[in-house]
Amino acid sequence: MNSACLQYPTVAEAVAAIKAVRLACNGSVHAMSDDEAQRAAERSVARAYRPLGTARMIEARKRTAPFYERSAAIRCPTLVLQGSDDPIFPRGHGEDIARRIPDARLVYLRGAGHNHPNSLIPQMLQSILGFL
Repeated sequence: MNSACLQYPTVAEAVAAIKAVRLACNGSVHAMSDDEAQRAAERSVARAYRPLGTARMIEARKRTAPFYERSAAIRCPTLVLQGSDDPIFPRGHGEDIARRIPDARLVYLRGAGHNHPNSLIPQMLQSILGFL
């Protein structure tokens, strides 16, 4: 079972587990520091620590028809941002989404993983503002 779906006995253990996941999802350039991952994990647990809800979400996603079957119906300008080093959704995922949505624009966030560390904010803003 995914560590995000486990009920940990203490808040400190939950924070440590989430921090470990954050650090494992770092990119090659844009990486959360140990302190940034710690703060993000603490905020996440304080906001809504519901590991069984995460498990239900994962199971629901497995049982839901793939969204890509309806992607061609999207008719508004679409920007797909993809971390170049995302270990959860590798490069092909963003390419597939952009290919399925008419006239979508794909931008790779260089050196980004699955996280959104503070160092990535300028590149994200530049991409979004350039698209707008």
